[in-house]
Amino acid sequence: MPDAVKVISVQCNHCASPLDVDESTRFVTCIHCGSKLEIKRTGSAYFTSVLTRIDQATQSMAEDLGAIRQQNELERIDREWDMSRRQYAVHDPHGNTYYPGGSANTIGSIIGIVFGILWTILACAITGLAPDMAPFNIAKVIFPLFGVVFVIIGIVTLTKSSTAASDYQSARQAYDARRATAQRQMDAPPEKREDQP
Repeated sequence: MPDAVKVISVQCNHCASPLDVDESTRFVTCIHCGSKLEIKRTGSAYFTSVLTRIDQATQSMAEDLGAIRQQNELERIDREWDMSRRQYAVHDPHGNTYYPGGSANTIGSIIGIVFGILWTILACAITGLAPDMAPFNIAKVIFPLFGVVFVIIGIVTLTKSSTAASDYQSARQAYDARRATAQRQMDAPPEKREDQP
């Protein structure tokens, strides 16, 4: 003979209406107000808890967790950029640090190139008037050669600084794009965040 089902009487935690349910029932919907309830037992007493409140608390916790994850992502992106940008840092002899992209290197390199060209022209003009004797022949080669060296150094410096500035700008743009995407994600409504279930 099958065991008889034991019916217990509980009260809806939302509308206070009485409900008769099987003792083994864990969840029930109130037939009076429609609230979803969880039936809990403490010793020999039974009571109900409204599940929507639990759902709301769970949703709120999930939203907070999502916001924390997004904030951590922003901080991680900033830390990575801070470490990455150090490889682009330039240190001058006075201990100052700057990053490529300024016009100071470009202007300095152009001045060096112009100076080298002018030096070469003047050195050729001045040494061209010198007699063709042993000590003067060496001067005719060495003095213009200083100008050529200035031009070469200026060109190499200009090329290196332009490449370094371009690399730094590319890295900076990639960082800015990653951070903007993470910031947009963080500012989005919780239901539209990618990390929400």
